[in-house]
Amino acid sequence: MDDLMHDLGIKLGGGSRSEWSPGRELTPSDVMMLDAASAEPPKLRKLTQRHHALARTLASGMAPGEAAILCDYTPVRVAQLQRDSAFRELIAFYQKRVEEVYIDRHTALANLSTDAVLTLHGRLEDEPEAFSNRELTELSKMALDRTGIGPSTTQVNVNVDIATRMAAARARLAKEKSDELG
Repeated sequence: MDDLMHDLGIKLGGGSRSEWSPGRELTPSDVMMLDAASAEPPKLRKLTQRHHALARTLASGMAPGEAAILCDYTPVRVAQLQRDSAFRELIAFYQKRVEEVYIDRHTALANLSTDAVLTLHGRLEDEPEAFSNRELTELSKMALDRTGIGPSTTQVNVNVDIATRMAAARARLAKEKSDELG
């Protein structure tokens, strides 16, 4: 393969960048060799920090193209890595970590809100006169809204402006016709 790349004038530099200059014409056997070499990339032997960074970005839900740019991979290489079993396991590992962190944060926030509600409830039972009517009204509105019983508003703005769009389309059509004739 190195001989073929040398004959064709392909020089591989560091990283994933390559330079190309024509050396000779490809032959059918060259194409078959290239097809065989590109059909199945080699299995990962060692997971590098760069692999871990890419797996974390993909596990977080980032699109493969964006992850490729962020981690300095080509989209083709990212697709190849996503087919590698070791790399898929690495992504799964990081997906689990993302879910665990989400669940931990979600649980902490749920516990905090429960503590706050219980504290308010206790104060309301012990000293109801300490709350103003406005505070009780706001508390009721918030509680009812969160349970789906509170008032709801829906605002829809529709601006079609079809007349202006039609006039612009007619003007474009007239201009195209005049350009064709003149």
